[in-house]
Amino acid sequence: MFYRMGKKGRCAKIKISADGLIRSEVLGGFQFRISDLCRQPCLRELTEDMLYKHYVMTEYNIRLSRRGRAGEAQNGTGAGSLG
Repeated sequence: MFYRMGKKGRCAKIKISADGLIRSEVLGGFQFRISDLCRQPCLRELTEDMLYKHYVMTEYNIRLSRRGRAGEAQNGTGAGSLG
């Protein structure tokens, strides 16, 4: 079970969603899977997971995205290419 500080200063249970997620009520967008606490996926896996990629190693994801776009531009495979 997980708890948070309740309105009256007492601990209150955190609701776990039907799909096994805990979502923060304080930090917008912060959420995690209960199963990942036991599984402990590697950082690379977390950066590729849509649930976590927006707040796990964000600078790494930005750099990967830039490299991908630069590679597409060099190869002529970007969105605006004719090939």
